[in-house]
Amino acid sequence: MTVINWFPGHMAKAGKQVKEQASLCDLILEIADARVPASSRNPQLKQYIGKKPTILVLNKADLTEKYEQEKWLNHFKIKKQDAVFVAARHKLGFKELNQYLDREIGKLHAYLIDRGRRPRPLRIMMVGIPNTGKSALLNVMAGSNKVKTGNKPGLTRSVQWVRSAENLELLDSPGILWPKLNDQEAAMRLAVVGSISKDACPEVECGWYLLNWLMEHRPQVFAERYRIEALPEYAEELLNEVARSRGMVRKGGIREEETYIMLLKEYRDGKLGKFMLELPE
Repeated sequence: MTVINWFPGHMAKAGKQVKEQASLCDLILEIADARVPASSRNPQLKQYIGKKPTILVLNKADLTEKYEQEKWLNHFKIKKQDAVFVAARHKLGFKELNQYLDREIGKLHAYLIDRGRRPRPLRIMMVGIPNTGKSALLNVMAGSNKVKTGNKPGLTRSVQWVRSAENLELLDSPGILWPKLNDQEAAMRLAVVGSISKDACPEVECGWYLLNWLMEHRPQVFAERYRIEALPEYAEELLNEVARSRGMVRKGGIREEETYIMLLKEYRDGKLGKFMLELPE
């Protein structure tokens, strides 16, 4: 299996930019992927933002179940971490997020008035790993398509200030991983949800990991989606069944790579069901 590491030059540069800009901000929104709430958090984030107050925003919540979200919210509550699940593309979860933002705006304005200064907008930095939907979230908060979005890791390459509502100023930033991905299981989960470039982890390997994970944790997917009622003993046999159910067969065997890519896409699109790849211990 490929040892996954992906830390291109623009990420090192972005880390320095985030560290420089953090001092200008009042609040950090850490954007993570709701399907992998632990694996999609950068363990080096504190090195960039210091002691700035942080709200964890778990995006793409529409691809997960409510009971899973509740388990993580309880986990973060114990850790004293403010957290909220949202789905930027469907504009879900923003009532809860706005409640947190109103609280922080109130704190800022009280602080400034107490010192004889005029209230100003709350300055927020959006940070997170690649492809968690930071730019999409920013566009919803800004009320228009202010920054470019796309389902591809590494699209945003530099920091960018955006004026939102009267009380908010938002700073978009590039997705940043960490130089050495020591937990390769977590790295593979990131590759499966699309936060790591396929150049760093081939789609065939991502698909193989996902196939085995589904066999162990969500075997019902194969009956519900691919009409495979009796699961074969081995993953190779199951891949053949999936390929045949989708007509991905050629003379001499199945179209293996295309089957893996199809499986990955269907998972990322939510067609295999709503579920996370990890739950709190």
